[in-house]
Amino acid sequence: MDRKPVTPVNQVWPNLYIGDESVARDKTTLSSLGVTHILNAAAGRHRINTGQQYYSDLGVEYHGVEAVDHPEFDLRPFFSPAAQFIDGALKKNGQRLQT
Repeated sequence: MDRKPVTPVNQVWPNLYIGDESVARDKTTLSSLGVTHILNAAAGRHRINTGQQYYSDLGVEYHGVEAVDHPEFDLRPFFSPAAQFIDGALKKNGQRLQT
């Protein structure tokens, strides 16, 4: 079964969205969705280089993970901090975007 997203951003849980790079850079869309927290799993200078300063005019909280899109990259060290960030956002009734 082919389950590709039909839009660049999809709600995957109440107040929890997953989106691509185009959404991560689109402050108008983020604002219209009411996004308050952003978890970037492709952070870094050669990937989706946004960061807290990029979103300063939106007043969002940002958490970046400099993960490499490679099967041998070990994401395990990042799971707990990312989950804590998501949990904290949801407890504040925030809308969060994961890229």
